[in-house]
Amino acid sequence: MSKIQAYNGIDLTFVSLRNYSISKDERFKHWWRFFRLEESFADAPEVVREAYEAVNPMNMTEEEREIAELAKRYQDDYAADMSTAWIEGKEEGEKKGRAEGRYELVSTMHENGLSIEEIARYTNLTEAEVESALRVL
Repeated sequence: MSKIQAYNGIDLTFVSLRNYSISKDERFKHWWRFFRLEESFADAPEVVREAYEAVNPMNMTEEEREIAELAKRYQDDYAADMSTAWIEGKEEGEKKGRAEGRYELVSTMHENGLSIEEIARYTNLTEAEVESALRVL
């Protein structure tokens, strides 16, 4: 957390939320909920309640509502993209892990004197795949 003295007597406080435990600091729990688009606590300070009121669609102009809707769509699209990327990355990692495990198995079998034909039969790989795995190693 850092505090900066700004102009005209306004103090600005910046909080990095990456490694910060909001639950340990009561001063920020209301803003934490606000920025996470969660419902306000009943005991929220006046300034936080005013912030909730300011972003209430019922109190916005048509232009502000359109901008808010665009922002929401952007957030939803971004979340969907990140979810898809995470799934694709997980699948790619699992595939790579299986391939590495297969290479290790082929290598161990070869080191223990099994022929390429025997390794292919036990691993359900083709002889060409076994030879390729041995070249990679």
